[in-house]
Amino acid sequence: MTSRARANDQQHLGALWCLLVGVMSLVPILSGCSKVDKTRTSIEANNTDPKWVIQKTPSSKVAVVFVHGIFGDTLGTWTYASGKSFLQYLEEDVQVGPQLDMFAFGFRSNMVTAGSFDIQEAANKLDESLRFNQVLDYPTVVFVAHSMGGLVVLQELLTHRDLLETVPLIFLYATPQEGSQITTIAKKIARNPALEQMLPADRNAFLRQLNDQWKSLPARPHISCAYEKLATFGIMVVPWSSATRFCDGAANAITDADHLDIVKPNRPTHDSLVLLINALNTHVLGKQLSAKLETPDFVPEGDHVVFNLLDLDGSARLVNAGGAKLRFTLAEVSDSSLHLWPEDTPRDIPAKQTQNVRMALGFWAVASEYRFVVRTDVDLRVVVRVPNLAAVAAKRARLVEAISHDINNYLSVQANVSDLARLPPESTKASDEIVRVVHTTVATFKPEFPASAQWVISADILAAANWPQLAATALRRAESLSPSAAKSPGVRHLAGVIAAQTGESEYLRTQRRQRFPNSRFPKAI
Repeated sequence: MTSRARANDQQHLGALWCLLVGVMSLVPILSGCSKVDKTRTSIEANNTDPKWVIQKTPSSKVAVVFVHGIFGDTLGTWTYASGKSFLQYLEEDVQVGPQLDMFAFGFRSNMVTAGSFDIQEAANKLDESLRFNQVLDYPTVVFVAHSMGGLVVLQELLTHRDLLETVPLIFLYATPQEGSQITTIAKKIARNPALEQMLPADRNAFLRQLNDQWKSLPARPHISCAYEKLATFGIMVVPWSSATRFCDGAANAITDADHLDIVKPNRPTHDSLVLLINALNTHVLGKQLSAKLETPDFVPEGDHVVFNLLDLDGSARLVNAGGAKLRFTLAEVSDSSLHLWPEDTPRDIPAKQTQNVRMALGFWAVASEYRFVVRTDVDLRVVVRVPNLAAVAAKRARLVEAISHDINNYLSVQANVSDLARLPPESTKASDEIVRVVHTTVATFKPEFPASAQWVISADILAAANWPQLAATALRRAESLSPSAAKSPGVRHLAGVIAAQTGESEYLRTQRRQRFPNSRFPKAI
């Protein structure tokens, strides 16, 4: 190493030591260091547990989570020398303050002693803290992160991707998205594993992987970024080039701010506050934050809605027009002759997404009205009305005729008959083949239905044709595809009909010998 390079290294190490000492506020001046700005709030080793700082009664719809960076503090990172914090300024803003609850997250990050968390460990603690403090019960969560805290937030959302739909916005202040040159020097002094994960990105597998995984997400929160304009104790910790990789849109400079001051506003009009308030207004507030059920295919009628069933089956849309997931349950079915799908409710509809509810009448359905409830935060009572029972019966007859025709076609092929004749008496292949033909016909008629629903309809028709063993086979297929199918009222009723026909009450959980009893299909079968 040349003497000039050695001198540069010594200068960098000296500057770094001043920075770290200044951050930790150990002493204001240390042999050759420039004078430390005593107007800063000192940041000591973090011993403050995560906590709600502002939580209204009743709770707001938006929770803003503040996450500090390396060597940071749960509250001190965000607090100016006067003792007033970023969170307090935000709460006092008349535009956004009344709409927000605020949670401060902290984790252990020591400079020279052991016990610090790396980024994944901090992300794990963040997740546990959010769940323990019920932050994730909020329909909308916004993350505000300083420095390494931004990497912790991104890692948390990549690890727990189910949270993404409730997070419309992340605001990163001076987050080293390309790594920070200072960590190359800092790792020579500080015993903190997170420093290794913030080396410049061209030598940093963690940051490259984080970038690739984040960019591969099909839908992700909007990320706004801000970066420092001033050196911190003589070193530019996270320059523009490192603070912008993950940003959506242009990153913004914070006037007269270094790496520490960037999240310590000293007035309501400080750039850091203005940028966050604008981002909240643009990407979060004023939008539909809670779930909102819309039912475009139902017709309002008094205290309920009506769906007119013009065929053996129909489909209606449940639309979540809101900004948070909607949980719904199909319940209180009035008649077991009405089958409903999906059968595995409760189920969630993501924000701005649609779920189709499919309805089908059993073979012996004769009523002109059926009822059920779509249960969300409130109950939506649905009347399924059949305006023309004769027309529905005629379509049912055409389906049975098609099934009869397809079975005849199968049995008219001599090779099929020969194969069946060679089967040993204990084989179930013959009955399995007939069930398969029936299902194929039903699937051709109703390709839009889930496979489990097609098997239920097949079982219903086979039971009506007095082929209970074949119906049992079809119902077992439905159960194997969707175990929840066996719990629906329509399937339970059908199971009872088949059990009465066979005298076997546990056919769904046991395999039994199948044979061809008398049927109600045309004699040609």
